Amino acid sequence: MPIQFKHLIRSISFLALGLFLLSGCQSTGKDGKPLTQAEIVQKRQATIEMAKTGLDALIKQNPKIREDIEKAPGYAVFSTTNVNVVLIVVARGEGVLYDKRRKEPVFMQALKTGEGLGAGYQNQYQIVIFKTTSAIDQFY
Repeated sequence: MPIQFKHLIRSISFLALGLFLLSGCQSTGKDGKPLTQAEIVQKRQATIEMAKTGLDALIKQNPKIREDIEKAPGYAVFSTTNVNVVLIVVARGEGVLYDKRRKEPVFMQALKTGEGLGAGYQNQYQIVIFKTTSAIDQFY
């Protein structure tokens, strides 16, 4: 692939990432108005339910994972939407990190851009099981 073409793809990817960052704030609704405290609580509860659904699906496929999660210092569950348009891959989603050193879960957003041939749309769960607390610290 010519170097100028790679720079064009990379520039488009960063532009797409910027647009998703601007549209992905948890403190505002789809209409751009700030969320009320009740709406934030409702959104976080929905994220916790999503994480439970994703984790239950993984454990159903591989029951031994439950033991790994119980032994781990923490884990995270994300639900992402991946869009692949010709040469650009963009993914966006929400998730929750469970760090066993903390009492409360940490709510996060996931954003990813990349390059790749293809076209498509996919919803998926991403589950991260941490082996060390330093790995969790790097994830924050």
